[in-house]
Amino acid sequence: MDHDHGQVQPAPTQPAPPPGTHSEHDDGTAAGGSMGGMGGGMQGMGQMPMMEPTAANPFPHVEMKMHMAMMHAIGADATETYVRKMIEHHRGAVEMSRLVLAGKPEGAVSRMATQSITDQNREIDALQAWLRQNGKTAQ
Repeated sequence: MDHDHGQVQPAPTQPAPPPGTHSEHDDGTAAGGSMGGMGGGMQGMGQMPMMEPTAANPFPHVEMKMHMAMMHAIGADATETYVRKMIEHHRGAVEMSRLVLAGKPEGAVSRMATQSITDQNREIDALQAWLRQNGKTAQ
């Protein structure tokens, strides 16, 4: 009879995807700690190289700025922390929409990005109002 005597057995690992790709099941917690192909998990974000923008993906700097702002948005309790993180999340969406609009997309994408800016700013205003109404400093 094979017993482990209470020892934790390591989880099986899967081979890492080729550089520059990510698994369709990648949630940022896989063995490689991949974060959408950015290499490394959240723990080493300060040391990991920044992806450079390309014509097909102009967003890395905006994404990193948003993720860092969200990581630093901390309140006095979980509710306030949630509100502060969501403000940064919505600000990131506004920046991404502005960036895509700078490329002068046509039709539906232009309309969606423009509407996204309006909607996200409305959400930011509501979250900021909640902070003020609850005696918190708006961000």
